[in-house]
Amino acid sequence: MYARSRSERVLYLFVLPAMAVYLFFYIFPMFQGLYYSMTDWNGFGTVMHFVGLKNYWHVLSDPHVLTSIGNTFIYTVVVTILSNVIGLALALMVEKRTRENNIFRTIFFTPAVLSPVVISFVWKYMYAPNSGVINTFLSAVGLGSLGQDWLGNPGLALSSVMFVPLWQWGGNVMIVYLAGLINIPMQYHEAARIDGVNYVQHFRHVTLPLLMPALTFNFVISTIGSFKTFAFIFIMTNGGPGWSTEVLTLTVYNYTIYSPQFAYGSAVAALLTIFVVLFSLVELKILTRGEVSYS
Repeated sequence: MYARSRSERVLYLFVLPAMAVYLFFYIFPMFQGLYYSMTDWNGFGTVMHFVGLKNYWHVLSDPHVLTSIGNTFIYTVVVTILSNVIGLALALMVEKRTRENNIFRTIFFTPAVLSPVVISFVWKYMYAPNSGVINTFLSAVGLGSLGQDWLGNPGLALSSVMFVPLWQWGGNVMIVYLAGLINIPMQYHEAARIDGVNYVQHFRHVTLPLLMPALTFNFVISTIGSFKTFAFIFIMTNGGPGWSTEVLTLTVYNYTIYSPQFAYGSAVAALLTIFVVLFSLVELKILTRGEVSYS
């Protein structure tokens, strides 16, 4: 017993460096930012006054921030849902272990290993109204009238940006669903075939319930990633035209870096953190109810 407790203490020592890094670079800055959000500090000087919740009241009445919140919610809901639909569809397509499916798995997953910065620049050039690949292709096939200023039109900019993370992360979501599909015991599929159920019934009553852990994981991770999106928006539109693609992460960046309103930007960041936590908890609460055990 003594030897076991000693070995456990040794194992904890290996955790300490990672824990120290986590506390220093994540937990401490989070609480420090929360404190700054209740001051009037501009981020440069040493003068700082405690103002309580004043910044939060201003945030909730600021048209700029409210627009940013709306865009963030639209982006998060659309990207989270569609990325999971696309990922699940791809996983079902390449579920069987064949040489062709192995090739398709690689093709679908490849965008996920690329840098979001590189992808953003590539798609920005593809969306260019005059020399972009998309409008050039439409003109080449006689559909030039469908060409648009994809990132310069306030009505299309957000949708155009949202397509890019769907293209990149659909394959990543696919991998998680594929692992879930492979781990479903074959006896459940065999029992369904013996009962004579069709594909839709099989998916609804067998596959989907047993796939709920993977679905829960993907939804929560996709939600957190969508709320925290920055590179796609910053590089492709920088929040424009106007505020049509402004999201909370970009608002935090603008207030804390480009304008002397660090405390105000910290309040927006705290609000974003609250949204991420609340949405994640609600998703976990709802989705875990549908999880079933293999046993």
